[in-house]
Amino acid sequence: FRGAIIYTRGWRGATGAPQSSSMPGRQPGRVPATGAVPVRADMVRAAQTVNAHRFIEAMPQGYDTQMNERGEGLSLGQKQLLVMARTLAQDPELLFVLDEATASVDTATERLIQDALGKLMANRTSIVIAHRLSTIRNAHRILVMRHGELVDAGSHDELMAREGYYRQLYELLLHAPEQ
Repeated sequence: FRGAIIYTRGWRGATGAPQSSSMPGRQPGRVPATGAVPVRADMVRAAQTVNAHRFIEAMPQGYDTQMNERGEGLSLGQKQLLVMARTLAQDPELLFVLDEATASVDTATERLIQDALGKLMANRTSIVIAHRLSTIRNAHRILVMRHGELVDAGSHDELMAREGYYRQLYELLLHAPEQ
């Protein structure tokens, strides 16, 4: 399941919400995996938490705006934030974030998404697969893969102290020119 935030209340009931250009669910306030409409206050609170409330409110009918499957009229970053709001409104116990949530967005939007991810992952088990080290830096435990093999594990500080592959990547990215 590439490019998704998967949220679940238990392994058996895992559901997913794509991070790609597909925008399942016709309204910002509806959860696509179940079709459920969370209590409006929960959806608004979730949208405020992940920085999506302002742009949702600016839509023609706010949380009741009808959207097509591609979410036309929304930027990639807005789509990401909307998925996160829908996910947070469901209050999942376990969260998987697959692929890179901040790929192909501008720096300002990346900061909003990073902030939203931090809030989304707070107080829940989260499994994150990422290429940008900024996405995983604050994780309790980071598993470092190289060519499909696990080469190290630990917190950011532990991995930096070991001077292994993670530190090499970190220093390489630290000194890489801005794109």
